[in-house]
Amino acid sequence: MATEMLRLFDPTMEPQTAPPEEVLNLIPIYRHPKIQGGVLPGGYNYLHVGKPGLDVALETLMAQSEYGKVFTTGEPGGDVEYFRVHINQYNTIETITCLSKKVCNNSQNS
Repeated sequence: MATEMLRLFDPTMEPQTAPPEEVLNLIPIYRHPKIQGGVLPGGYNYLHVGKPGLDVALETLMAQSEYGKVFTTGEPGGDVEYFRVHINQYNTIETITCLSKKVCNNSQNS
């Protein structure tokens, strides 16, 4: 945008067909989900998958009127595995969180 605005104020500037390479690197493009996981004390397996982007505190997100819906099963540290899905106001999945003593990786069964 700065390049386009500069042309308005400097008519001697040569027209460009594409923005310079250094301008393209200023805006990060996120394409892959953020995945966090590991084995916690007590033999619990933890997995959290979220959309790409900046981290924001859960309390801040939940305070927004357009937060969406949350579906959970079990309780963290309870007898039943804990599973949480957050669906935004557009009915798309924002995050998936799982806390379980079961291993969800089939490669260990081979």
